[in-house]
Amino acid sequence: RTGAAIDKTDKLSRFGGDEYFVYFSQVEDDEKMQQIIKKIKTQVSAPMRVAEHTIELSVAGGYAIYPDEGTSFEEL
Repeated sequence: RTGAAIDKTDKLSRFGGDEYFVYFSQVEDDEKMQQIIKKIKTQVSAPMRVAEHTIELSVAGGYAIYPDEGTSFEEL
């Protein structure tokens, strides 16, 4: 579901357990990042039917924009 919410130029990777890392190559400001986060949250939190059960997920996350919050992978 997250993959459907991002562009083909972005990179999605499972970091561990239920944690994911998304690299956005074309995001340069907070306004654009907020739009993307809203799109991801909407996509992921939509109810999903599995057999006779409805599953609802939630999303929590944060972001950092280069170079404002850091200049290395570790800082970001």
